[in-house]
Amino acid sequence: MSVGKRRKNLLKKRTWRSKKPDDGIDIFCTATPKQEPLEGKFLLKPARELSSKPPKDWDDNDLMPIVKLLAGRPYIDGRGDQF
Repeated sequence: MSVGKRRKNLLKKRTWRSKKPDDGIDIFCTATPKQEPLEGKFLLKPARELSSKPPKDWDDNDLMPIVKLLAGRPYIDGRGDQF
């Protein structure tokens, strides 16, 4: 069986929808869309803090600064002095 056929069969077998509507997962986005990109330099400090720990040790206090920076942003500007 070719790789393409295996991948196609694998994707057919997966279900991406919740089987029960009351499964306890409520995911929705409340971010207000922003037209301006995020300046990449603002991600440096939070990214450094995350990279100093293994992912298993991350908690909400480590992740929320990045989540708040990225919320509603269409893209990250990494040009010029933004990196």
